[in-house]
Amino acid sequence: MNHFFFTLFLILILNPFLLKANDNVTLQLSWFNQFQFAGYYIAKEKGFYKDEGLDVNIKPFEFGLDIPQGVSDGKYDFAVGRETLILEKTNNKNIVTLYALFQNSPLILISTKESNINSIKDFNGKRIMTTIDDASEVSLKSMIISQKVQLKNLKFINHTHNINDLIDKKTDVISAYTSKAPYFLQKKGVDYNTFSPSNYGFDMYSDFLYTSKTKLEKQKELVERFRNASLKGWEYAYANIEEAVDLILEKYNTQNLTREELIFEGKELRKLSFYNTEILGNIDLSKLQRIYDLYNVMGLVKNNINVKDFVYINNSLLNHLKNEFKRLSEYKELPYLYFFIGLFTLLIIVIIYKNIVLYKVTHKLKNNEEKLLQMNKELKDLSEKDFLTKIYNRRYFETIAKESISLAKREGKNVSILLIDLDNFKKINDTYGHQVGDYVLCAVADLMMEHKRKSDVICRYGGEEFAILLPNTSLSGAKKYSENLREVIANEKLKIDNLSIRVTASMGLTICKPSDDIYSALDRADEGMYIAKKNGKNQLNIFN
Repeated sequence: MNHFFFTLFLILILNPFLLKANDNVTLQLSWFNQFQFAGYYIAKEKGFYKDEGLDVNIKPFEFGLDIPQGVSDGKYDFAVGRETLILEKTNNKNIVTLYALFQNSPLILISTKESNINSIKDFNGKRIMTTIDDASEVSLKSMIISQKVQLKNLKFINHTHNINDLIDKKTDVISAYTSKAPYFLQKKGVDYNTFSPSNYGFDMYSDFLYTSKTKLEKQKELVERFRNASLKGWEYAYANIEEAVDLILEKYNTQNLTREELIFEGKELRKLSFYNTEILGNIDLSKLQRIYDLYNVMGLVKNNINVKDFVYINNSLLNHLKNEFKRLSEYKELPYLYFFIGLFTLLIIVIIYKNIVLYKVTHKLKNNEEKLLQMNKELKDLSEKDFLTKIYNRRYFETIAKESISLAKREGKNVSILLIDLDNFKKINDTYGHQVGDYVLCAVADLMMEHKRKSDVICRYGGEEFAILLPNTSLSGAKKYSENLREVIANEKLKIDNLSIRVTASMGLTICKPSDDIYSALDRADEGMYIAKKNGKNQLNIFN
């Protein structure tokens, strides 16, 4: 038995032939020094990198750096990436991620209890301090939309990154990090609410460790050494948070953070690192695919990729054992029987473990497939359809209209565009309230859908305006269609509770010319609609 353990020790620990002393590598941080990078500080200062034959230069963050491009070009050997790193991959960056430290992004929204903003639905009409157009906050955007709150109903203001603006009521809601802002609010005795995307199904990976695909292909063994030493540093940092904080205070406290602040950050980040997993740095391909699909639906993916090409799967153990078998078999003095028994046992354990993991992953992928398809459909609807009326929104309409006009030009066919505005709609809102107004919009949308042809595209263009794209339709055919639709709307009694409401519509119709783009055609239809209203409403005007 002693020979057995001696053999295992030689195989897994003593490895002088593989280690290369004094390999100089650089690690570029994604933000200023704080506990967010404690594992890397620990790996350097505790000698974990040195034990792997690495001399690591940890490069501080600076504004204006294009870090993913620097890694792709070989300027930096390794870097820490934000939750949007996969978008850099879609932008033709030559990068591959080694692990995801945070299984859930720390990015959240916060309101004070005093504001009575207790749910996302309470956001309507409120001031939101966040960079909502930034791709890095797409999880916040998705969370808000999923709760049927329209972004146009929110008042977005520029982010100052000062939590006191929330306390001083300069904003109603603020985006922040779970590892930072709550500490200051608790310290000031401010009660608060948090709104985390993960509670609504939008849990995003963050703080990827990544390198270039080129470096991985040329120096795979060095990359694995750096990855393993870094994870060891994080394991130590999370197990010894106060010791890690003391190290930061001594050597890396360029932001003059307090000890209590860093300890709070460390404990919060540890929760994020082990969110729904016991494996540090774990990347679930099915979850990564869901994140990629979310970015894709939001229109942020520049070039389609296979998410498997973004992740390095560490399968080095079997290769390592093969190399050890070859090397150690040369030592004649080793007891071969124990050596073969030990090596065979390890190989069997590894194979069984890999099969178990593969089975679990496959089973999980099958179980999540239907859920993923449903989520993709819902996200597609969110991006293409109007929340209230369930017909297409303006953005999708303009996209389809551009394609239809281009096709019509190539094939010499006609395309007509009809703009519709409900007459006196403000009076309905003022008299009966917005709930009745919303019902009227939905009822009119339903009427249009009932009378559309298969090729027609109908959208809510904004407010009480609708637009209809009529492909392969001449001006005379479009006129007949439009007049019929106008009469249908005018003759319909819309009933809600004890009310019976009639509405009419003013319409502007135009046919696309060879020189048109979508916007020039829409401008003419809009001018026709304006003339129809000016001439008494409830009529069609053809403007060419």
